[in-house]
Amino acid sequence: MIQAQNFLSNYPDFRSHCDNIDYSGITSPVDGVFYEGVSTHIPESVQIEVKANLDALIGRPVKINHLFMRLSKEGVNAPHEAHTDATMGTYSMMLYLNRQDDCKGGTALLRHKSGLDSNPKTQEDYELWEEEQKITDKWEVTEMAFMEENKACVFDAYRMHRSEPTGGFGNNNENGRLVMVAFFD
Repeated sequence: MIQAQNFLSNYPDFRSHCDNIDYSGITSPVDGVFYEGVSTHIPESVQIEVKANLDALIGRPVKINHLFMRLSKEGVNAPHEAHTDATMGTYSMMLYLNRQDDCKGGTALLRHKSGLDSNPKTQEDYELWEEEQKITDKWEVTEMAFMEENKACVFDAYRMHRSEPTGGFGNNNENGRLVMVAFFD
């Protein structure tokens, strides 16, 4: 996992923008699942900076496949807890957009107690994941990126992970768990 502090140069203005947009959600064109709390209202200047910063962080040009923000207020029911992003790209980026006073948790890389830590390769692994992906005590945290204001973490999209804390936090756009997500190759 790669982590980068102070990822966006104009973070305070962008964070203010985030307070005032709609996070009603979207249906993913990849898996057909409706994801509540999602917005694609990201100014073009921020999109350009995210791409440039990812190019620099990875050390070569990247192709962003999907870029969005996800607001997870307390009580949110995520379609998946332990999951991979392998159908979305080679890498996943989580950029924490909470103000420092509202930062909690982060992103946990996981291993199932059976050893499963990446995209299921067999039908047996898939069935195990499908049955137990929301049973927290079946998974061990192998690495943790703790949420800090304007910090990005990048990891291989095939790795099992989940947002922490599960179930989100906060009750509005200003204090709810907010991340910008990029899936890229």
